[in-house]
Amino acid sequence: MNNCKLFIKFYKQQFNLNKYKAKLFSTQMLKIMDVIWMYEEGMTAKVISRLKNPDQKGEYRPDKDEIVIAADNIKSEDDFNITLVHELIHARNDLLYSKKELENEVEKEALKTYNLNPGVALFARQIYKIDYNGKN
Repeated sequence: MNNCKLFIKFYKQQFNLNKYKAKLFSTQMLKIMDVIWMYEEGMTAKVISRLKNPDQKGEYRPDKDEIVIAADNIKSEDDFNITLVHELIHARNDLLYSKKELENEVEKEALKTYNLNPGVALFARQIYKIDYNGKN
């Protein structure tokens, strides 16, 4: 069993997922349990060269339950991680509440999450098997 699956098994033993879903918005930070829940609901993530909008770093595609990161627009590993967290927040909000929020609110939450708990981004990278290639 790989490390991600062991980690998920541990978290599921520690928390009741149904009770947890009711508390997801109790604090405005993405949590590892959010990432686990979305992964188990079928969310995918991938890195591609670029998106249709040449300035866009990432996007959440609700029709495909997919997060896409545009590698050509990422400036650093921190930028990659923050972009991933940002798109995961969009996905969480859409999946739980069909909520479309203002970009600046999502960005504030992404920065807060990454600054206070960068492990969320690192865990998401592991579970989705995506990485920053560092070419920029």
